Amino acid sequence: MKRCFRSEIETEGNEMKYCSQCGKELVDEAVVCPNCGCAVQAPANQQEDKPSTGLNILAFLFPVIGLILFLTGVNVGFTPVGNLLGSGLAGSAYRWVLIPIGALIGYYIVKAEPAVQVLNKQVEDVTGGTVSQSMMNTALSIGVACAVMLSMVRVLTGISIYWILVPGYALALILARFVPSVFVGIAFDSGGVASGPMTSTFLLPLAMGACTALGGNVVTDAFGVVALVALAPPVAIQIMGVLYVHRSKAVAQNKADLLSDDGVIDLEDEEI
Repeated sequence: MKRCFRSEIETEGNEMKYCSQCGKELVDEAVVCPNCGCAVQAPANQQEDKPSTGLNILAFLFPVIGLILFLTGVNVGFTPVGNLLGSGLAGSAYRWVLIPIGALIGYYIVKAEPAVQVLNKQVEDVTGGTVSQSMMNTALSIGVACAVMLSMVRVLTGISIYWILVPGYALALILARFVPSVFVGIAFDSGGVASGPMTSTFLLPLAMGACTALGGNVVTDAFGVVALVALAPPVAIQIMGVLYVHRSKAVAQNKADLLSDDGVIDLEDEEI
């Protein structure tokens, strides 16, 4: 009969990384603690690669050329197509189909926002993968889908935007009290990038075309879709933060239960 101690098994050859502020366990790649938002000190021997002059020039030219092509595509394609699609759906006998189609468009259009993908990559790098790109993409897609769905409901029913914005931001502020501070900043920044050029050049014409076909007031019923899209990420990301806190507590409780068990493990010899 062999006897060995569990603490020796768990710590042998395994050096853990912890936050100096709150003491929470961190992954090796983390730059910021996802629990308290405290910056993690980088290794002293880590050096940043400086880009060359040629790369700097290319980095300046690519966004300029891309912006020119994007604005050309907006005037030629996005805006007319969005307007035509909205008026066609609203003018049909099944105008309620605007709601699920709007939700589907909202789910996928956020993935086409360049600023959203840049932010998601930065969040993943800063948190060391604790908040991954896939988590951010899923939360933002679901949030924007719900926002566009509510926008289509406004177009069909004509309800005031205040009935959505006021409770929505109240919920976002309440959630901010129950999530780590790093999620609060990420959530409200996500609201700014999600309501980017794709939203204003496709979703807004979609709502305007639908409202015009229904004979509604474009100013009061169609406008506001960008505001609802900006509202969705603060709520969705902070709900993800609440789930993260709940999951972290469950993992910590499981570790505590394992450590509270008998620290001696009996290993029986195998007979050959």
